[in-house]
Amino acid sequence: MRTRQIALIVLIAVIAAFVWHLRSSRVAKFQRARREAAYRESAAAIETVIQPGMTRSDVEQILRIRSLPFNTRYGLGVVDDFVPLAHEASTTWFCGWDQVMVLIEFRPELPSGTQGHPNDIVKNVSLDHWAKDCL
Repeated sequence: MRTRQIALIVLIAVIAAFVWHLRSSRVAKFQRARREAAYRESAAAIETVIQPGMTRSDVEQILRIRSLPFNTRYGLGVVDDFVPLAHEASTTWFCGWDQVMVLIEFRPELPSGTQGHPNDIVKNVSLDHWAKDCL
């Protein structure tokens, strides 16, 4: 009789833990979707002002006038600007966090430049997640 009671208590505890985990993961998924929608709205607002074909100097001037902080991301022969929006917990186990940003991709004026040229042309504006602190 005593063994059955203990087994029943353990079973109830396991079921309660499972239900709690299921609910908390659904709440987290809902909250993440809500934040993602807000990021898309921010990206769309920036896309209405910064459009393909604009020069880097025009883009950076617009960002400064609107007091939007921006940084530069250097890649392999590509120098892009981005407007940081938020830091999110990473969706992968091997990265620490994701930087959510509006990425402004440029077509370089000069080939394989290490710095952005004022006459670089906007190629694309998009929402991007950049994984940081990865193994």
